[in-house]
Amino acid sequence: MEIPESGQYEVFIMHGIGPKNDLIREQWFKGEHCHRIGYPAIIHYDGGSGIIVERQYRKNSLIHREDGPAWEKITPQTGVTHLEEYYRDDKLHREDGPARIMRDPLSGDVWLEEHYLDGEPVSPHATPGPEVPSP
Repeated sequence: MEIPESGQYEVFIMHGIGPKNDLIREQWFKGEHCHRIGYPAIIHYDGGSGIIVERQYRKNSLIHREDGPAWEKITPQTGVTHLEEYYRDDKLHREDGPARIMRDPLSGDVWLEEHYLDGEPVSPHATPGPEVPSP
């Protein structure tokens, strides 16, 4: 897990974004970069309910997270995370499972899993899984 860093941050809140002008965007910066370690740097809220509908973790403006999905999209009506993507340095990357997972927004059933290492698609068997101790 990455440790939240100290230092001067700026946060910007924008209202009325999205195709229906119904989202609120919270965006964190450190200097000129969209950046926040340990917490999402970009958060979109449903303007009517205030429910989080999207989270992005960023490091020096790159989509990046060491300990979980770096980009999540959530269906506000059901609470289902319908898109979950794992990134390292702006490249889809996950060593212990699929880097992209898509779910049905109503049922939560997984309908797509894609595996990537350093931004390159790989077969599910090419990603190293957790170590299994020898008997």
